Amino acid sequence: MIYAEKCAPLIRQIHAAMEKEANNALREKGLTVSQIYLLSALKDSPSGSCSLKEMEKLLQIGQSTTVGLVKRLQQKGFVSCARDTEDKRIKIVRITGEGYRICEEAQEHMDKTLERLTTGLTSKEKTDLLKLLQKVQQNF
Repeated sequence: MIYAEKCAPLIRQIHAAMEKEANNALREKGLTVSQIYLLSALKDSPSGSCSLKEMEKLLQIGQSTTVGLVKRLQQKGFVSCARDTEDKRIKIVRITGEGYRICEEAQEHMDKTLERLTTGLTSKEKTDLLKLLQKVQQNF
């Protein structure tokens, strides 16, 4: 029990600190971490696009949240939306050039934040940390 009492708060504190820093950096661009997660998912998609339903599953968020994120990103010109050519009920979201650019900027900032977070760790410790976090994530 002592192990859980020590680990859970540390994980929560690290997550909260990283999200706060990211949101502060993104605020000047009028973006949130959730919006960057959505843009990153599109950027990493082979076609640069996903259906709304696919996006919900990828980000593990509800339909109304996904629709809201997409709507705000569309208003900013970071994504475009169109109906599927074969099934008009399906809405396809595609990252734009500007969306890709802003996503790259955010990734650079995230890389710097992660580098700061892992300062003092050896290369092997960083690799071990990643492996352990991946194992923990697989449990869910």
